[in-house]
Amino acid sequence: MKSLAAIDRAPGVFCIVVTLCLGCSETIRVAAETNPSTDFGALRTYAWRVQEPRIIAPALPPKTAESLDTRVRAAVDTQLAAKGYGRISMGKPDFLVDYRMEFKIKSANSFQEYYRYWRQGGWQGPSEAFVFGYEAGMLTVALTDPRTEQPIWRGTAERVVSPEVNQAILDQTVARLFEKLP
Repeated sequence: MKSLAAIDRAPGVFCIVVTLCLGCSETIRVAAETNPSTDFGALRTYAWRVQEPRIIAPALPPKTAESLDTRVRAAVDTQLAAKGYGRISMGKPDFLVDYRMEFKIKSANSFQEYYRYWRQGGWQGPSEAFVFGYEAGMLTVALTDPRTEQPIWRGTAERVVSPEVNQAILDQTVARLFEKLP
């Protein structure tokens, strides 16, 4: 549980990291951690921890970030509802939800890295991926106990990002992430 506690103390990283590859690939790298002392059967309701967008993408216009924030929250709400959790806006929730989405430029420094990029839906040729790099997105979602402020679950998913943010790919990525939620 050390790794979850470390995330709890890291500023701005109190989320489950899911890297979104909004490209054409079906390859999504997903990982999750669960606090073993959490009784998920006793949890029924949740609320969002913060209301402002948690998207780190310097080149993304504010209106696009707001739209993406709305779509991420809707995809997370859909998956939590499918698991039987209800969102509340008043009262005391059983857990809080937070997320962070980050877009970074990565480069393929070897043929092995290029192959990994290509399998994740990369569309650039080797020379472009080696010289100019490519964009990868990461979404982090965290569930937290509001009484103790301790993380109870976190998951990550990673994909290569295409020039268009496709809602179907976003939904698929979030669904794959929440497959790991007990």
